This record gives sequence, C-alpha cells and structure tokens, in this order.
Amino acid sequence: MELLWGFVVGLIFSTVGAAGGILAGVGHLSIFGIRDANLVKFYNQFLVALSPLISLPLYLKQKRVVFGWLSGWQLVVYWVQALEPFYPTSI
Repeated sequence: MELLWGFVVGLIFSTVGAAGGILAGVGHLSIFGIRDANLVKFYNQFLVALSPLISLPLYLKQKRVVFGWLSGWQLVVYWVQALEPFYPTSI
C-alpha cells in the first residue's frame, strides 16, 4: 500500500505540485501513522525539495522548463514592481 501511495503522490507532485504535498501529508498521517507534526513537516519539505529534481528530466523531454521559466520570471518581475509602494523609505 505504501509503495502505491508513494507512486500516486510522486505522480501528482511531478504534474500538479502543491496537491502532491497535501496528499503526502495525508499519507504520512494515515498510511504511515506518523503523528508527530514536526516529523510530517520535515518529510513534506524533503519531498518538495526532491520532486523537482526527479521530474526535471521529464520536463526537459517535454520542453516545459523554458516556458515555465519564462512565464515565472515575468510574473515575478510584475509582482515585485507591484510591491514598490510598500518598500520602506528609510532603513
């Protein structure tokens, strides 16, 4: 059961992203029976950090990395410029 759950969570992580983190947390609590909240956070952070490294070859094969990088860069520039009124005037 654990291996099947890991496959499903990995698939969701590599295609959708955030929903995989939610499923991983549910799996840690229900399937694996981990009750320590700090341990669940640690495992979820580990999965979030590791999943892009595992899915990167698939993204490169599908040529999705360039589009994601370009669109993400444009959004970051837009959002940072939109935050300019909130910059401190003096430090």
